[in-house]
Amino acid sequence: MKAYSIVMCVLLGILVWLLASRTDVGVTILRVPGQLYQEQPNNQLSNLYSYKLLNKTFKPKQLELKPENFKGSIKVVGEENLLVPKDGTTVGTMFIYLDNAEIKDRKTLLKIGVYEGGKKISTLTTSFLGPFK
Repeated sequence: MKAYSIVMCVLLGILVWLLASRTDVGVTILRVPGQLYQEQPNNQLSNLYSYKLLNKTFKPKQLELKPENFKGSIKVVGEENLLVPKDGTTVGTMFIYLDNAEIKDRKTLLKIGVYEGGKKISTLTTSFLGPFK
């Protein structure tokens, strides 16, 4: 009986820790499969990405995506504001633009910061496909 009580207390402690350490917002950014890079004016390249934003709170969240380790830009297709409803999801597509000079390899790793109200809440890593150099 004592062993079962100890096991239950350990499992309850793990559950409480998992609930307390979860993030308020889940963000997934994936490059659209089958799409190669596109050449843009001003010697830039672009890749098409899909995103999914998951709000785990009971308040709507206004999010913003910013480049972290590159000097490119992120353009969301359609709505410019990433408003995630309470306890809901938002999905969409976006383009990431990079200067051709920044592309060193076929696949470049990019870091994207997710911000809420000017405060950074997470950092995501994705890849950018470019031409063979």
